[in-house]
Amino acid sequence: MGTESAIDRAKSTKSFLMSFFEVDDHHSIEGLDTTNACYSGTNALLSTINWIQSCGWMGTFGIALCSDPAVHPDPAQLPGAGASSISILVAPVAGLVLE
Repeated sequence: MGTESAIDRAKSTKSFLMSFFEVDDHHSIEGLDTTNACYSGTNALLSTINWIQSCGWMGTFGIALCSDPAVHPDPAQLPGAGASSISILVAPVAGLVLE
């Protein structure tokens, strides 16, 4: 999970998202947060790719979630502020190859 701003700054965004998987009895999921302005989504994707290429990978898919809820102390300073999100399914054989 890559984000620029945490949901409510009380817990990780990944913890918040895991509750959606648990409702459907998907409990074998691992994840982590990366919070960093402008780079966190890229970091989440590259980290997921590195995990799939590592010896610790066990044959499962990876999902890189990238989100920016645009939390700012003074919203007037962010023209067009809003929220955006994308999820990317990462697998060893895919239609898009990153080199």
